[in-house]
Amino acid sequence: MNEILSFIKYLATSNAINFIIMLVLLGWILNKLQLGNSFESSIKFIKDSISNSENERKQANKNLQNSKKILSKLPDDIKQMEQNTKEKIEIFKAQIEENTQKTIFEMESNADKIIELEEAKVANILTDKTSLVSINMAKKRIVDLLNTNPQMHNQFIQQSIDELERVDLG
Repeated sequence: MNEILSFIKYLATSNAINFIIMLVLLGWILNKLQLGNSFESSIKFIKDSISNSENERKQANKNLQNSKKILSKLPDDIKQMEQNTKEKIEIFKAQIEENTQKTIFEMESNADKIIELEEAKVANILTDKTSLVSINMAKKRIVDLLNTNPQMHNQFIQQSIDELERVDLG
């Protein structure tokens, strides 16, 4: 029995046995706390995050390549837009010049018509005034002639009667 006691004593003081007991206890605690499942879910989450990051990196690279293609075409697109703009400007310029010429022609034509109308008005006014002045002068001359020569009065009356007889009223 001494030997059994000394063996038990030796086991109690042995580091190897203590280490094994500690591992068994640690395994039992880990099993109870289910830390393995927690580690597995954490590992799975990290793997999924890495996979998502990899997919996002691939998509970002695709976007980068597409952007580079678009940027490489940008100078040509800008030149094309500038050319189209120049062409449109030339078309608008031609239309503006044409419309301006039409407007100028219409304005000149209208101005000529207005000038002709104003000339006709002035001519009519001058004709009316000249006629009025001529009538007044003729009237004054006739009156002066009749005043200086009363026989002319009878002669004018006779001429008027003769003219009236020539007119056929029937």
